[in-house]
Amino acid sequence: MRTTSCLRIEAHAKINWCLSVTGRTENGYHLLDMLMQRVSLYDTLFAAPSDRLSLHIIGQEVTGPEEDNLVLKAARALQAYRPQAGVQLTLVKRIPQGAGMGGGSSDAAAALKLLTRLWELRLSPAELSAIALKLGADVPFFLNGCPARIRGIGEQLSPVSLPAGVPLVLIKATEGLNTGRVYGRSDALPAAPVDVDRLLPLLSARDLKSAARVTGNSLYPAAVSLCPKLEQIKNAVHASGASYVLMTGSGAVVYGAYGASAQAAEAEKQLKAVFPGAFVSRAMTVS
Repeated sequence: MRTTSCLRIEAHAKINWCLSVTGRTENGYHLLDMLMQRVSLYDTLFAAPSDRLSLHIIGQEVTGPEEDNLVLKAARALQAYRPQAGVQLTLVKRIPQGAGMGGGSSDAAAALKLLTRLWELRLSPAELSAIALKLGADVPFFLNGCPARIRGIGEQLSPVSLPAGVPLVLIKATEGLNTGRVYGRSDALPAAPVDVDRLLPLLSARDLKSAARVTGNSLYPAAVSLCPKLEQIKNAVHASGASYVLMTGSGAVVYGAYGASAQAAEAEKQLKAVFPGAFVSRAMTVS
């Protein structure tokens, strides 16, 4: 993987500053209104020329059938434009699975970017976005990369101003949650919608304490019903001094945002002591 012909790209995780379920489409998809931003935690994807398509994953045990892997799905979608093209892909995983941080979607977007370069495809941004949406609702966000307000089923992206460099502590102290089960349970356990228009300027001004009073994640009641330990985790993050605490996506990562890096460092130590063996990691928001 050190040859000059090898390409490399970082696939960053994300957090939701809020997630509001606003309704459902006729075919059953949930309509959303949410603010998302990438964070400094990332997977790394390498691509080297090859006569066939292959993927090797390092850092996490592979779960599920190979044909469901979003990186391979992205590669196969692009092979429609270059049928004989092959590639040797190596994915180094750091983003935890079943976390609500978009690891698989970010990896898929990274594959689209990397293979478009490697195979010298001349696809327009609109064409790439259409491919991305077919792979998953969060993939267009990662393809774009900038902080965004996302509506509809994930296809309506509006760039927004959100602060970079906010210190975070991410914690996953329970098994990952199945996204489909969480969304399905949320239909029976609805939560109050979030006023995103009110939240956004508070976040843009980095007023975390005021923003925390008006934020929310509509999927949290459903996630807690499936995994009651989430409430314990959320309370522990609050107790660590976080100004802003939220479950991201459909869970199971809960994060705290802090006013200073030193405060986040101390919180990381506390949470590792409270939840030994759990995934606990500092990060920060990126633009």
